[in-house]
Amino acid sequence: MELYHKILKISENDNAFKDITALTYNNIGSAYENLNKIELAEENYLKAYTLTKDDKNIYTIHKLIILNNLSRIYENKKQFVKALAIEREAKELIKEDDKKQFSNNTNALEIFYKTEQKNQKIKQLEDKNKNFAKQRFYFISMTLLAILGLVLLFFIFRFRLKINRQKTNLLEAAKNKAELILQLEKQEKARLKAEQELLTVQQEQLQKKALATSLHLDYKNKFIKDLKDSITEKGDINFEKILKEDQLNDNDFYEIENVIEQVHPNFFKRLKELTKAKLSNLDLKYASYIYLNMDNQQIANILKADPKTVRVTKYRLKLKFGLTKDESLQNFIQNLDL
Repeated sequence: MELYHKILKISENDNAFKDITALTYNNIGSAYENLNKIELAEENYLKAYTLTKDDKNIYTIHKLIILNNLSRIYENKKQFVKALAIEREAKELIKEDDKKQFSNNTNALEIFYKTEQKNQKIKQLEDKNKNFAKQRFYFISMTLLAILGLVLLFFIFRFRLKINRQKTNLLEAAKNKAELILQLEKQEKARLKAEQELLTVQQEQLQKKALATSLHLDYKNKFIKDLKDSITEKGDINFEKILKEDQLNDNDFYEIENVIEQVHPNFFKRLKELTKAKLSNLDLKYASYIYLNMDNQQIANILKADPKTVRVTKYRLKLKFGLTKDESLQNFIQNLDL
């Protein structure tokens, strides 16, 4: 701003620098507009506009810049009537400038045309007898060659266009064929994968069913053996009471069986991956009970076994998994990465 005001002190009192003064006010207005000081911007734009409005010595482009800035200010202030008036003035200024340029260009062309016309007449008079026949021959020859060249270029262009179109169609057909083959391959892979996953799930379901059935058969065999031993030792047995207890145990077992059915499909597979030793069905049963968070007494009750036997079996299972003395078999099984 200091530099702008220094310029104004030098130029504003001298009409020879009116154009510079107007542009300086315009630049000050732009600076205030950038600072969002709209009123100050409008004031300086109006000063620039007043200086340039009726002065024909000011460049048209400078007037248009000032008018454009002033119109934008009025638009921002929602003074659309004033903005429209300024825009019309700018439009009229452009029309006048175009007319002036057109007039100048027309005059220049007329002068040029008259000069060339005179020169041409002089040249024609000088060379008329010598070169008329030769020029006509050259003109006709060049015209024929040009026509022939244009015809040839037209057929070459048409032929190349046809070839390119055929190549494009072939490439498009090959692309569509490749995409179709790729899509068919993907569908086939997806189908094979789905079938493989279905077989794996079915296999794991059969394995879990077999485990549940094995557990049930073990319990029934144990029940029959205990019943036989009771008959041999006591003779007089309350069969109704024994059968009722067996029915209750059956209900408990079916509940456990349903829980086992919900074991993660990869549970047994993961167990076999984590040990080099072969796991028996009994080992898998114990692992299932441990996974279901059953303690030694609960496992002993289900299997009709001694708690000491359960502890020994769990210890052997622990060794098969390579666990140390301080490591917990229960934590190991329940925290498997499935």
